[in-house]
Amino acid sequence: MQDKSSTGTPQSASRDIPQHLLQFVATYRLRLRRDSCNDHVILGRSGEVFAYDEVLLGLTVFASSTRAWTHLKKKLISNGFRLTQDCDQEGVLAFDPLKTDLVPLALQAAGIKKRRVIGLATKERLAGFSRARRGTAAEALQAAEAIAEGGAYITAHPDQVSPERGSPAMKLAKMDGAK
Repeated sequence: MQDKSSTGTPQSASRDIPQHLLQFVATYRLRLRRDSCNDHVILGRSGEVFAYDEVLLGLTVFASSTRAWTHLKKKLISNGFRLTQDCDQEGVLAFDPLKTDLVPLALQAAGIKKRRVIGLATKERLAGFSRARRGTAAEALQAAEAIAEGGAYITAHPDQVSPERGSPAMKLAKMDGAK
């Protein structure tokens, strides 16, 4: 089994990821992906964040129009971003991830959303829904055996199963007994 780093990725895979990008991802609960060039990036709806150099992060922004890009560019530069590439409706800016006032601007400009953190109570409630839909392992095994033997299997949604009527596996057992 591979050792896991603090971000949950295998250590062998995280060796080529710049440390400041990993720290940025962990701090702001973001999702790290690979782009078409196989580089590590944080994708958003209208841009992406990537490792620009050993200290700075880069922000690529794709605006909907030239006017929108000009307005966004002026806003970001006035707040401390450094423009490195400028095109008609897109550009690349560099910023220091340690300056916490720049991070919300970068995430908003690229359309990046933070990953949600689910509380323990919500996680247990969702797991309960999942268990109810799947049924028990014994029911699944009986259904698989019945299908393998060529028998019919009646399915029912867990919300439709009542104690009086029984579970789908109980229906299967009743059907087998009726033959």
